[in-house]
Amino acid sequence: MRIRRTANSPQQDIQRTQETILPDQVDNIDVDSPEQVTARASRALRIKKQKSKRVATRDKNVASTSGSRPVRYRRPVVNKWDLVKCPVCQAIVWIAEAVVQETEKSPRMFSICCQQGRVKLPPRRQPPSPLKELLDKSNFKSIIRIANGMLAFTSMGGQIDNSVTNSCGPYAFRLHGQTHHKIGSLLPPDGKFPQYLQLYIVDTDNEVANRKKAFSKGTSALEIDDNLVVDLIKMLDENNHLAKTFRHARDRVLSGGAVEFSVRLVNQKHHGR
Repeated sequence: MRIRRTANSPQQDIQRTQETILPDQVDNIDVDSPEQVTARASRALRIKKQKSKRVATRDKNVASTSGSRPVRYRRPVVNKWDLVKCPVCQAIVWIAEAVVQETEKSPRMFSICCQQGRVKLPPRRQPPSPLKELLDKSNFKSIIRIANGMLAFTSMGGQIDNSVTNSCGPYAFRLHGQTHHKIGSLLPPDGKFPQYLQLYIVDTDNEVANRKKAFSKGTSALEIDDNLVVDLIKMLDENNHLAKTFRHARDRVLSGGAVEFSVRLVNQKHHGR
């Protein structure tokens, strides 16, 4: 049998408990010690103070008007995934990436793009024609990687982890060490078919067919329209300084009188370089 107690002092609780217990029930009743009663009362008082503190914090900055109910203060809801523009370089960034939040006197600032204006980025150039028009066409976007590979100057190299690249699940690409470009020689070895930058120099009369043959290897590169490839080649010849350099090398080779020489690059392939 346990006696229900009211919110009195520990001494009053003990006295009432002793008065209501019959003499023959003393051995069967578990009576709390004074320390337990004091601890219980202290805990109840502590919980009451915590609740009062939470209510006071929640209700601060309450705006009230005569005849109306008080309105609790609420923080403005901001979605940290909203896209905004950097006020300096106009880069599109997440609003959560801001290092200085917007105030009435200063704009929101970002460091990930231009280091808050300390890095001066050149304005983005518009792609030349016909690439600018092609980027708006869905059928070109489906073959844009093939077109980019057909016109590439070099191939990428590195210690690729094929156990991850060729595994199941979402596509993943992992390599060790540093990435580098394998540029090769200006002219292909005897008996070898030209590829990459060599296609800007060797047999340019059949350049479209050579590019398709070099890149296709049984893929859908052969399905690309020849006129599209011709337009992209012409665009590079007119706007890309590297393409102009290789075309100049082609003219020098065709003019004859070239001096043969070789350049050896010493690398550390075991270190990924």
